[in-house]
Amino acid sequence: MEELSNLSTTTLVVFGVLLVVQMTLLVIALLDLVRRSPEALLGGKKWPWALLVVLGSTIGPIIYLAVARKPHSADGPAGAPEGAAVSDTASAAVDLLYGDRTDESTTGAAHE
Repeated sequence: MEELSNLSTTTLVVFGVLLVVQMTLLVIALLDLVRRSPEALLGGKKWPWALLVVLGSTIGPIIYLAVARKPHSADGPAGAPEGAAVSDTASAAVDLLYGDRTDESTTGAAHE
């Protein structure tokens, strides 16, 4: 413990920031890995990626986040019904939030 007291305050702050970054990357990568299905991972298995994240220090989570995850399909946002196009889902969300857009106020008839 005496060795730490010999370090400058700046060095201790840098070590602290690096520790927080490393732990944050570890937590983000592990949460993503737990929530993601094996089919959405490169190689189709979770255990090799879990080993890399846990044993890979800071670079393991970075590699996982950059390489392991397959991109989402362009069919629609997560949770959208299968086969729904992005525009259909967005249109349904807008209708739900602001009401049906097919009423007369959107056709211009109400302005005459």
